[in-house]
Amino acid sequence: MNKKRKQSGFVLLYVILLLPLFSMGVWLLMQDSLLLIRETKMQGLRTDVRNLLCSGRAWAGLHRQELLAAEPGTVFRPEIAELEILHGTCQLQVVSQTDSACTIQIQASSAVGRVSYETDQTLTLSKQLQQDGYHAHVANLLD
Repeated sequence: MNKKRKQSGFVLLYVILLLPLFSMGVWLLMQDSLLLIRETKMQGLRTDVRNLLCSGRAWAGLHRQELLAAEPGTVFRPEIAELEILHGTCQLQVVSQTDSACTIQIQASSAVGRVSYETDQTLTLSKQLQQDGYHAHVANLLD
């Protein structure tokens, strides 16, 4: 009978010693998972902002005459509800007007919780008529 008690105590001691090692392994896996979740959220925000910038450029193409006639400093906020970006904003601001071109700055941002991502892009609309209509030249591209 004494032998069984000693063996039972040994197994219990063995399990108690392995619990901290097991919990450390679970903690390390959890940290990696949290990092992946954060990276996925940031990637989603970047995608939302790229979509907002593309929508801003498309809006500028459709409302070219309005933009060419606007005074510098005028801000336009296109309707973005169809994009289903809950916490995203897009605005176009006329930066300068010359005889040959209009420079517009497109600002886009998106946020989830405390994490946000924003960027801007400069668009130059030429007032010269081309064979296929007016053309837009993007001064700086997304990275």
